[in-house]
Amino acid sequence: MKKKQLTNEGLHPVMAHAEEIERNGVLVIDNVTSVPGKNEIFATPNLIVVICHEGSARNLYDSMPVLMGPHDIAVIYPQHTVQNCDKTPDYQATLICVSPRVLEEVRYLSPRHYQLEYMKLPGCHLDAQHYETVLDCLKVLRAVCQTQGANREPLMAKMLDVMSLLLDNYRFRDSDAQADPTGSKELFYQFYDDLVHHYQESHEVNFYAQRCGLTPKYFASVIKGETGVTASTWISRYLATQAKTLLRNPALEVKEVCDTLGFPCQSSFSRFFKHVTGMSPSDFRRLRE
Repeated sequence: MKKKQLTNEGLHPVMAHAEEIERNGVLVIDNVTSVPGKNEIFATPNLIVVICHEGSARNLYDSMPVLMGPHDIAVIYPQHTVQNCDKTPDYQATLICVSPRVLEEVRYLSPRHYQLEYMKLPGCHLDAQHYETVLDCLKVLRAVCQTQGANREPLMAKMLDVMSLLLDNYRFRDSDAQADPTGSKELFYQFYDDLVHHYQESHEVNFYAQRCGLTPKYFASVIKGETGVTASTWISRYLATQAKTLLRNPALEVKEVCDTLGFPCQSSFSRFFKHVTGMSPSDFRRLRE
């Protein structure tokens, strides 16, 4: 896999290389100096690991402020939103982009990876030694990505698993975040995965509680207790993110966006969108013009 010097400032590199990420499974993009533009809400189906080498960037992650500086790493899970606020001229980073199919292999290898902690706050700072160790792992990952044959993707998944375990150890070595005696973290993982795969089918908390084999009341209490956010809010956030992504496509009518998201009619979609964003779908589009 060749290093990529990015020159297209008008398109975020993850979007510019979307087909290559899907085709290769894992793509390492070096010398990244761009971030999603101001007021742009950015979400992809891929896992993105951001390694900041120089400079800094201020972003909103699911509306929460995150500052990236030298030796900081952020793990952005699929479909979570990132919006850039500002960056310094010397900002430079490496992106590790992982397609959904390879991410599933990594999850199979490490089902206890502390995904929820990164969902709540994606960034962590590495000291100099840990930063160099991660860069060494990155070199090996690049070499694995260049291999050919049937074992290529399993090898990439195993290398990513090593990196994720290292990051877990660095981030959580002095905390009790690893403990999950009640299974509430695993329940949230299942809920979020169900949401990603079934949001077009149902927008109701009861539906997701039933898939988890729990009563709606208990399910809602566990999600709220574990994440600090209600299950209905998670559903609304996810739907709003998908809606904004679809509305950016001028070829789609609002009715088509409504149907794609599984709303019963355009008026109910418009009420939902205005309640969550404060503007109608048409107003959102006009702001984008």
